[in-house]
Amino acid sequence: AWEATSSNQWVLAAIREGCRIPWSDGVRPQGPIETPHAREQSAEERRWSRIEVLKMLAEGTVEPLPEGELPEALNPFFTVPKKTPEERRPICDCRGPNLHMEHQHLR
Repeated sequence: AWEATSSNQWVLAAIREGCRIPWSDGVRPQGPIETPHAREQSAEERRWSRIEVLKMLAEGTVEPLPEGELPEALNPFFTVPKKTPEERRPICDCRGPNLHMEHQHLR
């Protein structure tokens, strides 16, 4: 199915095999990286976030972390309203880990 969306071999290989995070010094930082921009969520925001995470788990978009394994990064996750009030868009704030990654210049 993904072949219909792209012919780029790098994209297709990343979808099939995953891709390594390009850490700036080539080595993953010790311990999970936290994003300092996290904010408290209301009960309603947590409810929407839970709904979206459960959808992604059901679709196979994300996988649970194996028990006892530490995450590479702890990214704030929240949702924002779509055009209709009964729909939300999931957002994963990756600013913390991005500070530790190689910068790819597109020029």
